[in-house]
Amino acid sequence: MTNLTAIIKDIKETATPLMNKWVNDRTAYVMNLKDVQKALDTDEEFVAEYATYRARDRYLSRSTFKFIKLQGKGYTKGDIMLASYESEASIRIKMKKDADHKLAKIDVAVAKKINFDVKSVEKLYLDEGKDGFIEGAWKLNGEKIFSFDTIYAGGYNIQCLHVRTKYKLK
Repeated sequence: MTNLTAIIKDIKETATPLMNKWVNDRTAYVMNLKDVQKALDTDEEFVAEYATYRARDRYLSRSTFKFIKLQGKGYTKGDIMLASYESEASIRIKMKKDADHKLAKIDVAVAKKINFDVKSVEKLYLDEGKDGFIEGAWKLNGEKIFSFDTIYAGGYNIQCLHVRTKYKLK
């Protein structure tokens, strides 16, 4: 195996089942959020709290208040929007596109990092990372190790904490 296409294919074949699991897990998570949203409508505590806030701010809509409460429970704006406006099929399509995008990043990383002839590729490990993206390592030619892992990134000049994938060749 000497060309990049074959290396990428071999790495993706091992990573694809894990990304399919990620698609199913993310879809189930967003669908569960739909149920949480519906449950808020009949939750007496939520209704009473909304009435209290509504008395102070007549422009506060029920949907905005629900959005604020869901964010307070740890749900992201993107997930809330997906659960609010998309069907299960549409959510699954969006998650599949996201998974395909994450797998496409492997193409770029391999093309940037590997500039030598590769005769063999051996998987060392493959697992789910911090954001659901895969982390793994492969031994190339029995000596060099190509790996990628996810780290939390952010700092004083970054507006939000995010997950970043680092690709390495040792």
